[in-house]
Amino acid sequence: MQYYAILHPVRSKYVCTVGRAKKVICILWIASLVLACPILYGREYHIVHGINRKAIWCRKIWNSFAISVAYEIYMIYILLLVPVIIMTFAYVNICLELWHISSFQSRQQRRLTSPNGSNTDTDSSPYLVPRKSRDDNKSKKQVIKMLVAVIVIFIICWAPLQINNVLVGFEVLPDLHEGHHKHIREAFYIMAYANSSINPIIYTFMSKKFKETFKKTICACVVWRRGTSRSQTYRYATELRDEGSKTCHTSLVNHKNVIEMNSYGSQRSSSPSHV
Repeated sequence: MQYYAILHPVRSKYVCTVGRAKKVICILWIASLVLACPILYGREYHIVHGINRKAIWCRKIWNSFAISVAYEIYMIYILLLVPVIIMTFAYVNICLELWHISSFQSRQQRRLTSPNGSNTDTDSSPYLVPRKSRDDNKSKKQVIKMLVAVIVIFIICWAPLQINNVLVGFEVLPDLHEGHHKHIREAFYIMAYANSSINPIIYTFMSKKFKETFKKTICACVVWRRGTSRSQTYRYATELRDEGSKTCHTSLVNHKNVIEMNSYGSQRSSSPSHV
């Protein structure tokens, strides 16, 4: 969604639809089930009788060393390398596009500044950048930092667990959770699963618009608790979401149109005139 909304704002109107989103979700669930099937072949359950109770011990048992190594490499590939490659490709393109727009706005702002330091009026021409471009540039740089933080934190959360599993597959580390290995691996699992809950925190602390929308949503919930009907609260939250999406989309389209118009004007001015 972010990739299409920023790089292809016009195309995203008919590509990012609810129907296609449902199809993509179904495809992802089916693909996840298929990719997770190999573990069904390598799992064994053992009943362990303790002093006070009986427990079930689940562990990975493979027929050969080569299969064990191949499985762990396969897991680190689909759980770490492929997501990092996809996120890096998408976020790098988003960052480049935002940086290009920010640089374009800075150049336009310098052109609009008179020698005595006062800004010229930019409201009369649709091709000029508004006076709030500095705030927009600051916001875009903040978005770039947020996207980089998402990738870095994903690697920090998932890499230790996957590297540990690969070392276990190569028999560098023991497969039994004994001694200090138990506590370290428990921490690795907690880090991996906590990644899904960390992303909203990143968006909260690094996105000004997200914080503003979150505050408005909380206020809407408070209003609902004070007597507003649930349907009115839902309609209010939906209007906030649509308003923010429409504003973001309109801003991006306007920026890309300005860039295209100026590029076209430069080409016209540089080309020889024809009678």
